[in-house]
Amino acid sequence: KAFAEALDRALRQEPDPIPVPTPAEEYYYRGTEYYHGRGRTRDLKRASECFATAAALGYAPAQAFLGYLYENGIGVEFDGANARIWYE
Repeated sequence: KAFAEALDRALRQEPDPIPVPTPAEEYYYRGTEYYHGRGRTRDLKRASECFATAAALGYAPAQAFLGYLYENGIGVEFDGANARIWYE
């Protein structure tokens, strides 16, 4: 059915609907903006807070990045045990 709908849209030359990010993805993207200083002032503490929120919502890329932050003490205090938890 999904293929038929996509084919129908393609034949009518309708654009695919724009995907709407989930709240977890929104927090993750905001975290990357703070982390890299893109569009916002670079703030590693705020970045870690955004990643933590997205990670708590179950967003796997945020969980991995939060593990990286804890492993390296970036924006948070170094915590190897907590890093391992988020990596798993």
